[in-house]
Amino acid sequence: MSTEGDGKTKTNNSGKPVHLRIFIVIIATAVIITAFALAAGGWFLTRSTIRSIEESMLVAVDLADQYVSKEIEVLKIRAAEAAKDIRLLYSAGVHEGALERIGEEYFRYIGLAVFDDKNLLDSWGVSVVPPSLINEPFMRIAMNGGQAVSSTMYLPDGTLVMYVSAPIGEGLILAAVLPGLHFSGLISQFKFWQSGHLFIDDKEGTIISNIRQQWVEDRINFIDLANTDSSYAGVAQMVIIGQTGERGVAQFSLNGVPRICAYRPVSSPTENWFLGLIAPIPESPLKDIPGGILLMGMITLILSIAAAIAAAIILRRPYLQVDQLRKEAEIASVTKSTFLANMSHEIRTPMNSIMGFSELALDGETSPKTRDYLQKIKTNAEWLLQIINDILDISKVESGKMELEKIPFDMHELLSGCRTLILPKAVEKGIILHFYAEPSVNKKPVGDPTRLRQVFINLLSNSVKFTNTGMIKLQAVLKSISDTSITMHFEIKDSGIGMTPEQVSKIFEPFIQAESGTTRKYGGTGLGLTITNNIVKLMGGELLVDSMPGVGTKFCFDLTFDAIDYSSDKNSEQTLMLDEIEKPFFNGEILLCEDNTMNQEVICDHLARVGLKTIVADNGKIGVDMVKRRMNYGEKQFDLIFMDIHMPVMDGLEASAKIIELKTGIPVIAMTANIMSGDWDIYKKSGMNDCVGKPFTSQELWRCLLKYLRPVEENVSESPRE
Repeated sequence: MSTEGDGKTKTNNSGKPVHLRIFIVIIATAVIITAFALAAGGWFLTRSTIRSIEESMLVAVDLADQYVSKEIEVLKIRAAEAAKDIRLLYSAGVHEGALERIGEEYFRYIGLAVFDDKNLLDSWGVSVVPPSLINEPFMRIAMNGGQAVSSTMYLPDGTLVMYVSAPIGEGLILAAVLPGLHFSGLISQFKFWQSGHLFIDDKEGTIISNIRQQWVEDRINFIDLANTDSSYAGVAQMVIIGQTGERGVAQFSLNGVPRICAYRPVSSPTENWFLGLIAPIPESPLKDIPGGILLMGMITLILSIAAAIAAAIILRRPYLQVDQLRKEAEIASVTKSTFLANMSHEIRTPMNSIMGFSELALDGETSPKTRDYLQKIKTNAEWLLQIINDILDISKVESGKMELEKIPFDMHELLSGCRTLILPKAVEKGIILHFYAEPSVNKKPVGDPTRLRQVFINLLSNSVKFTNTGMIKLQAVLKSISDTSITMHFEIKDSGIGMTPEQVSKIFEPFIQAESGTTRKYGGTGLGLTITNNIVKLMGGELLVDSMPGVGTKFCFDLTFDAIDYSSDKNSEQTLMLDEIEKPFFNGEILLCEDNTMNQEVICDHLARVGLKTIVADNGKIGVDMVKRRMNYGEKQFDLIFMDIHMPVMDGLEASAKIIELKTGIPVIAMTANIMSGDWDIYKKSGMNDCVGKPFTSQELWRCLLKYLRPVEENVSESPRE
C-alpha cells in the first residue's frame, strides 16, 4: 500500500509540475509571439504614421505657400497702384500732402516714402524712414523695374517694419511701410494639432513671421543662437537646409520637446523666403501608439477599433485644414474662370462693332488716307483680339479643356497659308522667307490643322519679330511613313537676336518673355510660346529650343499623324480652309436676335452685302413670337436665325429651345461673345446648329452662311434691315 501510495504521490507530484510547465510554456510562447507581433506591428505602424504625418504636413505647407504667395502678390499690386497714383499727383504738380492722401486710401500701409537713386525725397507715416534704405537690395530691384517685399527691419525709433518696393517712374521709387508683424497676424490663424503653427524665415534665417511675436520683434536667428547654444543645433540645421530652397521634412528637439517640421521655399521669386510648418511630436498620433499596443495585448478587438477611431479623430484636424485650403484654391480657380468669361464677353461685344464697321468701310469707296486709317484700326483690333484669344487658350490649357480635332488636311496647303500670312511682315523688314516641305507620298495626315497652323504662325511671328536681317527657314521633313501613319520633323530657324540659356529656360512660362525689356521693345504678352508648347505636347511631340545670342534661334519638334490615302479622303469639306473665299451672294431672309444696336447695324450691313434681308428682334421673346406668327399665318419661314446669348426678357438659350420645339427646321446659329471653353458644348446641348464668335470677319460669316444656304450666281442688290 505504501509502495503504491508512494507511486501515486510521485505521479501526482511529478504530474503537477509537468502541467504547470506546459501551461507556462504555452503562456510564455503566446506572450513572446504576441510581443513580437505587437513590436513588429508597432514598428510598421510608427513608420507608416510618420510617413502619413510628413505627407500631410507637406501638403499643408504647399497650400499655405499658395496663400502666402498670393498675399505677397496682393501687397505688390497695391504698392504698384499707390506708386501709379503718386506719379499722377506729382505729374499734376501736387507734392504737398500727396503721400498723406495716398496713405489714407491704401490704409494697410503705415507709411510711404519716395526715393530717387540716392536720396529720400518725401515721406509720410507714423515713423521716420531712414535715407539709407535706398541701398537695400529690395530697393535696387524696384530701381530696375521690379518689385519686392523686404524682411523685417528696425526704424530709427525701434519700430519693427517691413517694406514693399515699387517703381514710380522717372527714376523714382516707392517704399510702402508695413507693420513688422503683418505676416505673423496673417498666418496665426493656421493651426496644426494643438500648438503646431506656420512660420516664415528670410534668406538669412531670421524669423519674420511666427505665433511667438516676441521672436519676430527680436528678429531671432536660430543659426546665430546655435553658435552659442548647442540645444538649437537641430533647428539651425533645418533652417540652413531651408535656405537652399529645398522642400522636405526634418525632426529635431527644441526646449527639450521633439518636434517635426515640413518646409519649402516661398514661391514668390524675389523674396528668397522659406515657409515652415512645425509641431511637437508628442501632440501627433505617435503618442497613442504605445498605449494602443498595450490595449491590443490586454483587451478585445472592439477596444482596438475604438483606439483606431480615436486616432482618426486626432488626425482629423490637420486634414480639415488641408481640405479648407483646397476648397479656397478651388473657389479662387472658379473666380478666375468667371472673370475671364465676363472679361471676354465685355471686350468682344464692342470689338465686334469696331472690326465690323472697319471691314464694311474698307469694302466701300474711301480716300487713300481714310483707308489707311481704317486698315490700321482693323489691324490693331485684330491684335487685341489675338491677345484675348491667347488668354482664353491659356485658360483652356490650365483647365485641361483644350481638345484637338482629327480631320485630314494637306500639309503643303497649310504651310502655304502660313507663308501667305507671314510674308508681308517679313517683306516689310527685308527678311527672306524659305519654306521647304517634303511630299508625303500620296498620304494625307489626319490631325488638327487649325492648332498646327497656330503653332507655325506663333513660331514664325516670333522669328519675324526678333529678326532684323537675314533669313527665316521652315522645314517639314518626312522621317518615317507606314500604311497608317506619318512622322514628320518640323524646324523653324532664324538669324535673329537669339537667347541665353537662362532666357531659354523660362520662355515657356506663361506671361514671361526672355527678359522684361523685351515686352516693351518688341511687344507681346508672353503667352504665344506657352500655348505653342502645350499644343505640341497635346499632339504628342516635344518642342525643343536651340539658341545663341547674336546668332539666332531654332525651334524643332517631331509629330506622328494618322494617315490616309488621298483617294480615301471623302471628307474634304471638313479640311481646313486656309485661303480666302470669294464673296458669295444669296437669296433669303435672316432673323437676327440681338439687343445691341451697334451690333445690329454691323451684322445687318454684312448680311445685306451678300444679298440677304435681315429682320431684327431686340430680344429672344420677340424672335420666338416672330417665328410663331409666321407659322400661324402660313407665311414663309426664315432661312436662318442668328441668336445672341445674353439678351433681356429672354436669353438666347431659352429662345433657341422654344424655336427648336416648334420643329420648323430653321438652323439656329449662336452669334455671341461667349466663346470660353465649354460654351460651345452648352450651345450644342440646347440644340443650336453652329456658332459664330464675336467679333467675326466677313470670311468667317461667309463660311457659316455657305454651310446652310445655297449661293446664287448673280449679285443681288443689298436689302435694308427691318
